[in-house]
Amino acid sequence: MYASLDRRLVSAPLIVENTHEGWNDLGANITLAWGRFGADVFAINGSNCGRGQVSPDKFIARLDIRRALGSRLHVAPRDGLELGVSSAYFRDEADDLAMIMWGGDLQASAGRFSAKGEYLVQRTDRGTAAEADNRGWYLQGLAEFGRVFGVARYGVWDPELTPERPERLSLGLGYVVRPGLEFRVEHDLGLTDLDDVTSLQMVMDFGGVH
Repeated sequence: MYASLDRRLVSAPLIVENTHEGWNDLGANITLAWGRFGADVFAINGSNCGRGQVSPDKFIARLDIRRALGSRLHVAPRDGLELGVSSAYFRDEADDLAMIMWGGDLQASAGRFSAKGEYLVQRTDRGTAAEADNRGWYLQGLAEFGRVFGVARYGVWDPELTPERPERLSLGLGYVVRPGLEFRVEHDLGLTDLDDVTSLQMVMDFGGVH
């Protein structure tokens, strides 16, 4: 998983790890805004996208994802609160619609504190023996005190075709050396079907360090 200044934790949410593996590829995004309403429309090269989980008795030969298109619509009904809905459509090398994702999210902030959450449904391997609806969600809280910040996130992933239902609680502390340069420590508690893991990370944005 690639490092991210925006994420503030070393790890990504379980729903990201198990659906599109970070989705770190080439693409383009258009942002539109009108008052308290906004929209993002994007297209991306999907070669590094994941495909969810498949049970051993329903294994199929998969084609790689070729590209993906998606959008997010959002509204800020009041200052410090934003609600959004999103969807994405993935086509494989045969140009068949292989995977769809849709979901909803919320973000809220007040002073030093902020919170966000997301619910996501993934329909993967459409039209095959391994077609499945997987789903998951997470809720995260962040507190910032000068250069120091603390963050906690609880997440669940619920795949249709496998018996596992991973749950994880991630606790992190970080220190902002300067804008664009942070040090982080994170301890992940694998509550169900996951191991406990402790991670250290330095993350740098070369465009933001002066």
